[in-house]
Amino acid sequence: FERAQNDISQILAAGAVPVVLGGDHSVTIPAVRAVKEHHSAPGLVLIDTHLDTAIEVGGESLSNCCPIARAIDAGFDPKKTVLVAISGWMNPRSELAYCQENGITVIWLEDIWERGVDAVIAQTLEIAGSEENGLYLTVDVDALDGGFAPGTSAPTPGGLTMRELLLLVRGIARSGLVGLDVVETAPSLDATSMTAAIAGRVVLDGLAAHAGALGD
Repeated sequence: FERAQNDISQILAAGAVPVVLGGDHSVTIPAVRAVKEHHSAPGLVLIDTHLDTAIEVGGESLSNCCPIARAIDAGFDPKKTVLVAISGWMNPRSELAYCQENGITVIWLEDIWERGVDAVIAQTLEIAGSEENGLYLTVDVDALDGGFAPGTSAPTPGGLTMRELLLLVRGIARSGLVGLDVVETAPSLDATSMTAAIAGRVVLDGLAAHAGALGD
């Protein structure tokens, strides 16, 4: 993690936007620590099925269940943190309590169904987005329905569609990124290259939207 943080910090110092690929969602931890070395008040957005706000798991504080809690520890403002598309039965009450106690905004998958993607993007950017400060976007492929992304450790029945995810990424990244990661891609669990291709597409669309290359 220290080596990764140092490398990412050098990318940021050069004025570039780092992209981190996983693998385990814990890779977000050195990335957000590096971002806070260079940006004073960035927003933080997670697109995921899971809250990922655990303090520790079995005594391990650098678990893939802990990246949002570690980002808050690193100095990200919880009131500028938004967790999007959270769903399913694998979110402990303790992690939801952490969000409530710290003022983290949770936008459930059902909110997207009921209100639509555009409304969720607008709410997310109102809370976390700032062209002056930028935001860090972390995308877990298990936010997608398992039919779109089977190559992950916890495929989600009933998750986002591919189009919904791309619209979310494009709309959020348009406000300006200080970093981007796409995680929990496990090609060995996929009979095809589909999940890996989706991860690549999210990176390209996110960077293109950040650069203003996708228009309105």
